[in-house]
Amino acid sequence: MRLVDEVGLVILILTMGAQITLRSFLVRYLKFIWILAVLIILGIALYHTYQQYAAWASGPPGKFLLPPYQGIWYFFSYAGSRIFGPPLIALLAAIVLSNVAEKLNIRYGGRFLEREEVQLFALGILLTGYPGFLFYIVFILIFELIFSVYYYFFSSQKRAPLYFAWFPLAIFAILVKNWLFTRDFLALFNL
Repeated sequence: MRLVDEVGLVILILTMGAQITLRSFLVRYLKFIWILAVLIILGIALYHTYQQYAAWASGPPGKFLLPPYQGIWYFFSYAGSRIFGPPLIALLAAIVLSNVAEKLNIRYGGRFLEREEVQLFALGILLTGYPGFLFYIVFILIFELIFSVYYYFFSSQKRAPLYFAWFPLAIFAILVKNWLFTRDFLALFNL
């Protein structure tokens, strides 16, 4: 399992614990948790970039991919697409999809999501990473469909809340990405 996924699991588990036991704490500090997660993920990407440079500089054939044999832009483009690309795609997806979810929720009078659920959804997208957030969204849709059918037929409520499902589904998506799918399958999503 990659370091980013391990850190994502830790943040998700700790935040889920706060969600269950200390909801007022979570509501107050969710934006801080979000910013901290972004900084940690970008810090890990910087660390991996340094490791990649050091590995290439250690000797042939890697040293031929660095200056003076190649321009530094070759390394930057490699690090940008292979190391920074996946977390930045997940960050962009989290921002775009959370804005769409928030606008739809406002448009329909807040009937779909509670106030902080949009940020919970976005944090799940960010921490599952790319391509993990694609699995996460599929799991959310499947879970909501099953849960909605159950609520429609067997509950007096007609709305199936996902408040406590965002983080377990994100954890499940990370575990599925790392243990169910092969590297060859995940390589299809490489940038």
